[in-house]
Amino acid sequence: MKVKLFLFGLLLVALSMNSNAQVTFQVGAGAGYSVGAGDLPNEWVDGGYGMDGGFNIHAKARVGLLTFIGVGEVGYTMMTHDGTTSEDDLNILSLKVGPEFHISLPLIPIDPYLGANFQVNTFSGESRTKGTPSATYEIESAARYGIGINGGVIFSLGGLKLDLNLGYNMLNAFGKDFENNTGSDTFLLNDGEGDGFDARSINTLEFKVTAMIGI
Repeated sequence: MKVKLFLFGLLLVALSMNSNAQVTFQVGAGAGYSVGAGDLPNEWVDGGYGMDGGFNIHAKARVGLLTFIGVGEVGYTMMTHDGTTSEDDLNILSLKVGPEFHISLPLIPIDPYLGANFQVNTFSGESRTKGTPSATYEIESAARYGIGINGGVIFSLGGLKLDLNLGYNMLNAFGKDFENNTGSDTFLLNDGEGDGFDARSINTLEFKVTAMIGI
């Protein structure tokens, strides 16, 4: 009986060690910089939003189970534009989730990867007109669904992992909309087709640095 209990205990320990070896979890935070692509940097008269670049802050988690690696991220990007007639701020709150595919490089202490994600993006901000009198208009909050692709490399620095990432995001791939707001004191995202404009793409190219630890 004692031998059976001993063997059962060894089996439980072995299973536990094997399970720990197959499951990994990392969490971290970082910052980056985003530049507009698609119609985002174009001036309004050209069917765009006239946005310059902006900074990004984010939190990121990576979970590995057997051969599958999934990543979740919450980020906040603050883009600005200083034009001749107005100063504009566009803020983007993004929730991203998707898989990563890591490339094994023997004898090299780096971990390169490629990834893709599905996104839920919420836009908000304001526009301040220049001149006398001046006025401030809120950008009405709007949610859009997007997709993104990215690649990066992870460096191990002791117990810390430094994740360098370059990604391209199509922030409004799905859910574009247009609504006439003549006479309104708010601005609408109005990325769908309407009022003489074609549907507009809101894309960004972003570079991010994330410090992550294993838990």
